Amino acid sequence: MSHRIVAINDELVESVCAAFERVYGEARPPEVWRRIYRDSPDGSVGVVCLDEANAVLGHYGATRQRLAGMGLEGVVFGQIRDVFTHPAARGAGTGRGSLFARLYRDFEQRFAGSALKLIFGFPSERHFRLGARLLGYRRLAGLETWMREVPAPGNVAATRLGALVPVTRFNEEVDALWAQRPAMATMATPRTAAFLNWRFAPCPGRSYSCYRYDSFLAGGMAGYAVVAHDAYQTGSEARLADFRLPDDPGLRWDMWHQLMDRLARSGVRRLRMLASAAVPETSCLASLGCVPFSEQLPWVPAYVSYEPQWREAELGRIFHLTMADGDIF
Repeated sequence: MSHRIVAINDELVESVCAAFERVYGEARPPEVWRRIYRDSPDGSVGVVCLDEANAVLGHYGATRQRLAGMGLEGVVFGQIRDVFTHPAARGAGTGRGSLFARLYRDFEQRFAGSALKLIFGFPSERHFRLGARLLGYRRLAGLETWMREVPAPGNVAATRLGALVPVTRFNEEVDALWAQRPAMATMATPRTAAFLNWRFAPCPGRSYSCYRYDSFLAGGMAGYAVVAHDAYQTGSEARLADFRLPDDPGLRWDMWHQLMDRLARSGVRRLRMLASAAVPETSCLASLGCVPFSEQLPWVPAYVSYEPQWREAELGRIFHLTMADGDIF
């Protein structure tokens, strides 16, 4: 059987989605695929394998995301998503000759180094082991999981310092909030309105509650939070997908307690979160009643660096990562 690997284009999206459903057993409507890839603020790249009849046999792709901090403004990395090979084509080769490895090598030849300085993603444990053996995948160390039991509703100070307000979309004030951070000694995807509105747009099977926190005294936005509800949780549990807590301790405490009260009133009894040690807010989570806990996650944070100076231990320490940086929540 003759195979060829080509760069993905919009004309192939429907065929890719049909192949995705055959492999994973779940529908990925073309409009959802286009929202993820075409509408990504910094675009996307990817390759697909086609047979003689132009049927899709495999896909390896990534959304492009820009870095900030550490003098990296404008540097682009790729978040790997939706990698698959059709079962019928997996016997075409083994090891480095497998379709999975061939797709990656073609992707790497086209985009690594010049277009992308780094790729990372969240493969299953099995696919991580395969990627580590064949493609140089490395585990991203330094992730921390936290949990907070949500107190009963009404546990909010009578005198508030600000207002936690539900929003359907973030505006440019969140860009200013990011810009006001102290000079960052970490590498991160800037939390701009364009990024947050794309990342947390409505999606089948997922539900997001977005909030902004406005300070009464200073005026304007002082923080935000995005809470995820999806198939990973029961109705009484949610995850803090992304957040920016106020720098002022009083405002931080007030925002957090208002968030707990809103969650309690909606039936949430436990809040979980995942963040790398490079996220500044992790240093104050314990003071807000959060406790570290061990969670067996069904995936592995993995990366391949095309820059020699980003060693494994160092990257885990300096990479600012929350659930917003993944495609799994």
